[in-house]
Amino acid sequence: MKTNIEYMEKVKRGSKSKMYLFLSIILFLSLNYSSAQTYLTDGQKVPVFEPANTSITNRILYWDITEINNSNNRLDIGVGVTHYEGSNNYINGNWYMNENNSNFNNEVTENRFIYLTNNTNTINGYFFKLNDSTGRKDAVVTRGNGEMEIYINSNGSIGSLRQSFLINGKILSVGQFSNDTYEDAAVLSNSGDTVKIYKGFANGKLDTVPYRHNVNNPYNLCLAQFKQLHCAICNS
Repeated sequence: MKTNIEYMEKVKRGSKSKMYLFLSIILFLSLNYSSAQTYLTDGQKVPVFEPANTSITNRILYWDITEINNSNNRLDIGVGVTHYEGSNNYINGNWYMNENNSNFNNEVTENRFIYLTNNTNTINGYFFKLNDSTGRKDAVVTRGNGEMEIYINSNGSIGSLRQSFLINGKILSVGQFSNDTYEDAAVLSNSGDTVKIYKGFANGKLDTVPYRHNVNNPYNLCLAQFKQLHCAICNS
């Protein structure tokens, strides 16, 4: 999921608070409907990486929710941040644990699996995908250099880079497209005219040769199954 937060001079502090509250409401609803055991009791400002907050701040956040640390039966959140501060930028990929159903924990800098400054290799997509060999969800991230990266969930924390290959697009969905039990990744090409489905393997990696389907600049897409037929559904 994507959240774009811009702080311009004409935006007052009250509006900024509403933006944070809006994000927290989305998270609150997502958590309630995703799992009966996981919830946030009130709307909260999620403690996502934020190096600055000024009149020229522009932040683009891609995030997804899943159970990363399997020990507490709670949904955690992963966030990929591209933070612009004038001519400078910060690129941060991390995850935040749901410790007690009141909010996610503050950022643990040691958990960062992506961190760059003043770099063009931004984050433009972030989803979790099941790794059947471990039973855990790995992080799948697409980058400004056109590559898709998989960071493995090792012992309940997102860790080292497992796979990286060129796709020239951004990830918009994961799900079961082929007729096996492994989760696949749906990517929209940078040109906006091709959906590419990268087939998942049991070891958590993705096939580097995709299925292709021509489209007309969809806004979003998802993967779904209808009566044994797995389809890529485009929402224009």
